[in-house]
Amino acid sequence: MNEIKKYIRTTEKGMVFVPKNANVHHLKTISSCFELVWTNQKKSELRKDDRNFKTGDVLVLEEIKNNKYTGRRIFSFITHKLKNFQGLQDGYCILSIEKCVKVERSNNG
Repeated sequence: MNEIKKYIRTTEKGMVFVPKNANVHHLKTISSCFELVWTNQKKSELRKDDRNFKTGDVLVLEEIKNNKYTGRRIFSFITHKLKNFQGLQDGYCILSIEKCVKVERSNNG
C-alpha cells in the first residue's frame, strides 16, 4: 500500500494524481457491488477484458443506482490481472484492486 500511496492522493477538490504510464479506466458499478468495495469487503472486479487493463492502471469505480450516477467514486490501482484461467470465460478477467481514495460526492453532479 505504501508503494501505491506515493502515486495517488486527494486534494481538497478531490483531485487524484496518477503515474504518467498508467491508464485510467472509468467503470460503471452497480450499487450492491460498489458498496462491497466501499466497505472493504470486496477486493476484486470481474470484468470483460476489452480495455487493455494492466497492473498499475487506475480504476475509477462510479456507483450506479436506479440507472443514475450517485456521485460516489472509488479510485483504486490494479495490483494483479488474472486471465486465460480454467473456469474463467474467454474475454473476461479478474482484477485484484487496492482501494486508495473514496469520494462521497462530486461537485460536478
